[in-house]
Amino acid sequence: MISVQVSEQLAAAANSYLKAFGHPVPDEIIEMFASRDGPLLLEIRQAIALERPIKAWLARSRMAPPTGP
Repeated sequence: MISVQVSEQLAAAANSYLKAFGHPVPDEIIEMFASRDGPLLLEIRQAIALERPIKAWLARSRMAPPTGP
């Protein structure tokens, strides 16, 4: 769950990425770039334009969620 306010552009780009590739931009990445989202917007737009998901984000989405005790 994202705990910071994000711009409309970043929210739209993250939603487009999810629709294009079936997995989200990790919350930690969005939070890290929330105050200065230009580089992340470019990365997301480039991935969508090239039709290539970000490999690290794809691998992260395939990891099993942590289990509790």
